[in-house]
Amino acid sequence: MTVEKERLMASVKTWILETRPSFLLLVPVCVFAGVAVSIYEGYPFNAGYFVLAFIGALFAHISANVFNEYFDYKSGIDLNTQRTPLQRRQRYPACGHC
Repeated sequence: MTVEKERLMASVKTWILETRPSFLLLVPVCVFAGVAVSIYEGYPFNAGYFVLAFIGALFAHISANVFNEYFDYKSGIDLNTQRTPLQRRQRYPACGHC
């Protein structure tokens, strides 16, 4: 593998980790809970609305995670707090030097 490919893969991996993928499980749980409540209340299931809600919730969660990582880094709060077991990796924004 060339140096350029390695650098690209590292960049892609960094961006994926910025989304905190281990916490994205919350999205389908919440969307399915909403669907279950709406069906319980007597509303018919609409696959189009389900897909829109799922994608919208997923992107909202991802963007909140990425913004949180970025502004935590910019404020320096990550450098002054003790790490917890949930924070296994180093937390820096994908730009690396913002």
